[in-house]
Amino acid sequence: MTKEIMCWNCQTLLDPSAFFCDKCKKIQAPKKINDFDLFGMDIKYDIDKEELEKKYLGLQILFHPDKFFTSSEIERNYSIKFSSMINEAYQNLGNSYLRANIILKL
Repeated sequence: MTKEIMCWNCQTLLDPSAFFCDKCKKIQAPKKINDFDLFGMDIKYDIDKEELEKKYLGLQILFHPDKFFTSSEIERNYSIKFSSMINEAYQNLGNSYLRANIILKL
């Protein structure tokens, strides 16, 4: 059963996996998510490093703290957390040893 969540800004019900509110477009609180799901990649050992790089850059464009420089403090904090998650996941998935450990834990 999926737990419903509400946008912190406009109180609209959201898909629990949403990164942004569909109604007000505000960034939502980061949720615990595995590195493969964060990058929208299949859970497998052999990955396409070019695809990983492309997805990394796309996520950084969406969540980089510089994009939220003039936003509210909540949005700036969320973007910092997301950016950190993205950087860590990119390092994990790019390293064959760490990637194998992630798969074993999943």
